[in-house]
Order: sequence, then structure tokens, then C-alpha cells
Amino acid sequence: MPVLNFRFIAVLLCFGLLAGKVQAQTKIYVDNRTNTGLLVTNWSVRGDRINKKAWSKGHDKIAPGERRSVLSMNRAGKLNWMDPTPRFVEPGKTVIFQTDLAVTDSAPGTSITLLQKLFGEGKTTKMWYAIDGVGGEIEWELHGLEYSSLWQSPAGPIAITFKSVKDGKKTHVQYIFSQKF
Repeated sequence: MPVLNFRFIAVLLCFGLLAGKVQAQTKIYVDNRTNTGLLVTNWSVRGDRINKKAWSKGHDKIAPGERRSVLSMNRAGKLNWMDPTPRFVEPGKTVIFQTDLAVTDSAPGTSITLLQKLFGEGKTTKMWYAIDGVGGEIEWELHGLEYSSLWQSPAGPIAITFKSVKDGKKTHVQYIFSQKF
């Protein structure tokens, strides 16, 4: 009888661990089509509290010609009775993810900021995205369209195009950096 109980508990543990892995993960990509390297100088989160396991840092260097994920976050998920701390954006909560980028060998304070604002709606999350550091006020954009901006970087003008990209049931955000001549 004790062996049966152990197997039953082991099955429950495995099911609980697998259920905790069901997440709607979104990745933030930087596609560097410039002649200079890009560096992530800072990652931060503000707004409502979110579990540190709900998001993770990606690559911190993007060489010319590379496309790299710089951030990933869980937008929605299920509560796991074994770990009741949500690992996603909870319903009714607003979280803003910030990734600061600079060109290689640039002076401090010459970065641009990639922003994603998420609002938990239960089974889904509403997402807006923006760029800060290009002058003017931040304009939050909803996914579905392509947006562009111009960054006067220390390496010269860089055009930035950003949009959401569907990958099956997942939605990612891509920021394309292109040299402007």
C-alpha cells in the first residue's frame, strides 16, 4: 500500500510541475540591421508587483546583422497549487517592462528604451508597446500595426520599426534597427 501512495504522489507532483509550465510567453526581439553593435544596458520592471519568475532577461549584445531575444515574459498562465505565486501578469494588474539599449562604446545617457505595458485580463493579457528616448512623449501602441521612429544615436541616425509578430498562439514584439543615411 505505501508504494501505491508514493506513486500516486509522484504522479500528482509531475502533473503539478507540468501544469505550472503552461504559460503564454512573449519574447521581445531586437533585429540589428545597422553597422554598429547594440548593448542592453538595463532591464527593469515597474507597476504592479510581479513574480521574478514571470520574466527573464535575454541577450545583452546584438551584433550587426543579428536578431536576438532581449526579454521574455509570461503574459498569462494557470495557478499551480504547489506554487501559488503567479508567474504571469495577474488579472487587473498593470506591469511595464523596460529594456534600455545603447550603441557600442556610447556615452552614458545616450540610450533608447524599449517598453511593453501589459494589463492582465484573466486568461489573456492586453499589451501595448512603445519607444522612449527619441524625443517627444511616449506613445503607447496596440499590437497589430507597424510603427516607426527615428533615433539620433551617437553612431548616427537609426530608424526603428516595431510591430507585433504572431507565432502560432503566441505574440512577440520585434524592434528593427536600421542605419539611416
